[in-house]
This record gives sequence, C-alpha cells and structure tokens, in this order.
Amino acid sequence: MENEFTKIPVTGKAVWMEAMKYGAILGIITVALDLLPKLWQPSPEVVVSGNGLNVSSALTTTLIGVLYFLVKTGICIWLMVFFTKKLTAVYDGLTSSHTFKFGMYMAMFSAIVVSAAVLIQVKMMDMGAITDMVHASIQAQGQGLQAEMAESVTDSIIGLMPVFTLLITFVKCFVIGILAALIISRSIPGRTLNPFERR
Repeated sequence: MENEFTKIPVTGKAVWMEAMKYGAILGIITVALDLLPKLWQPSPEVVVSGNGLNVSSALTTTLIGVLYFLVKTGICIWLMVFFTKKLTAVYDGLTSSHTFKFGMYMAMFSAIVVSAAVLIQVKMMDMGAITDMVHASIQAQGQGLQAEMAESVTDSIIGLMPVFTLLITFVKCFVIGILAALIISRSIPGRTLNPFERR
C-alpha cells in the first residue's frame, strides 16, 4: 500500500524551528520534574529509636536527590530520542549531522527555559533567611572576622547567587543535552556520519 504521507525535504531553518518548539516543550517538562520533589518536604532530622539520638538525614536526602536526578535525566534523554524520531518521521534527507544539530539546539532552548524558571525561583526565595544562614556559616568558618567584614562578604555572595545559579543551571543542562545529542545522532537516522560535518 502506498504511503499517503510525503516527507518534507529537510532544511537548516526547519531543524532550527523544530528544535525551538521541542526544546521549549522539553524545558517545560524539565521544570515540572524539578518542581515535583518540592511537593513534599522531608524532615531535616530523624529520631533513631533505641538511643533517643537525633541523626541528620542529610545523607539520605542527598542519595534520594542523586537518584531522582538520574531518573529525571533519563526521562529527558528519552524525550530527546522521541522528539528526534518525530523529526525523522516528518523530514526527508536527514543525516546524523542534522539530528546532532537538532539535539544541540533543542538542549540550548531547553536550558534557557529551565534557567529562567530557576532564576524566578531564586528571586522568590526568602532572601532574609538565606542571608542569615550564609552569614552564620561565614562567621563559623572564620571566627576572627569582624562583623562588618562578615556582613560585606555575605552581601556579595547573596548578590551574585542569582547569576551563579543561572549560569550553572544553563551550563549543566546544555552540556548534558549536547552529550545526549551526540549519542543519539549516532543511531538516528541510522547513518554513522560525522555529526560535526557541514550540511
């Protein structure tokens, strides 16, 4: 039976536009996955029965965080594969160079969305509580610091926190996305061409 659907010849603009669309979708899903753990707030301490001691659950919380990060990353990579396959189903003449660029652009747009969402979350934080925590930490690390100097260091850290958070989030998402795009482009659309070659 003849296929009723005719594929569209691929162009660089088409790859860019599709990456923008799917990158935004991937970014929104990633933000939703980032917000999911905030629906529950684990207690900072647990009581160990038998000795009555309060034991910090920081290790358990960190382990859960790492596992959740791995699961979230796996979901995002699966979505990248899914979106790349959708691209190959619509456009004709795709090579691994096209799919790599599609994945790279998609990762970039997704990273922009996620970074913007993280920046908004930072802006909505209780900066007073964070300032007190950072100030107390600085005083504990350097007991010889004068109060004015400790306050100045605290203000500098708090002032740079949004910028650092934005950059770290963007670089982390973009690098993971590029690595995933490089791997995906080796098998989709099934041609083992150099993904960096000009097309």
